[in-house]
Amino acid sequence: MKIKPLIEKELIRNLNAREDFKEKLASLPEGSLRADIRGDKVYYSRRINGKSYYIKSGNTGLIDKLKERKFAETGLEIVERNIKYLQALYDNYQTFLTGDILAKMPKSYRSEAEMRGVFNGRYINAGDWEKADYPKRDWNPEYKKPGHVTLKGEAVRSKSELSIANILHTKGIRYRYEEEIEIGGILFCPDFIVYVESEDRYLLLEHCGLMLDESYQRRYARKVARYIMGGLMPGRDVFFTYDDKDGNLDTRLINEILELYFM
Repeated sequence: MKIKPLIEKELIRNLNAREDFKEKLASLPEGSLRADIRGDKVYYSRRINGKSYYIKSGNTGLIDKLKERKFAETGLEIVERNIKYLQALYDNYQTFLTGDILAKMPKSYRSEAEMRGVFNGRYINAGDWEKADYPKRDWNPEYKKPGHVTLKGEAVRSKSELSIANILHTKGIRYRYEEEIEIGGILFCPDFIVYVESEDRYLLLEHCGLMLDESYQRRYARKVARYIMGGLMPGRDVFFTYDDKDGNLDTRLINEILELYFM
């Protein structure tokens, strides 16, 4: 999850609230309200500059406005404190995803693939990376299927992958499809390697379309185990999407996943 955009969003919300409270206070009468209970009656007084003034029982409009003022003053105090802490958090917060940690480490501690910049945009240009040639799994005859050509003009193996690729492209998210890569001596061919611009790093996206098939489930389990063996953790470095039980893709859910983790 991208934390800094959330902090920024909350900071902006508090800044806007501060202006609203200030504007509200400018339109309300000065002073504070005091209530004294005597028997079954409540008597109100208005305090200004250290002096108290009795408010006639029929003057409910003034009483209500002084209550509004206190509400606005209290709200302003809260958002002023929030702004102070949110700004400090935004300025000092550091993400600790793989790419962020690697960026702070000497190159000698990285794998060969990481030193070449396979998963970190700090070492290569993302635009050049997307356009450049790369080793790709092309043995599957389904590549020749009509109707599985993305908006980028590349062939993919399923309708679900076609939808995901087109969503990525429409959102302006750079990706490579089924690139062969080697991590920790293990060969991988993820469905998508995606460049996450906001975090300046790369994540893997795998789509699983036949989870009701037992042999596919076994291949899926082996794939997850291989990723873990290669040091790529599900939910951190590699993400999985799925068709529903009828073999359909929920594009709304895909959009939510992409916006949450890949933008």
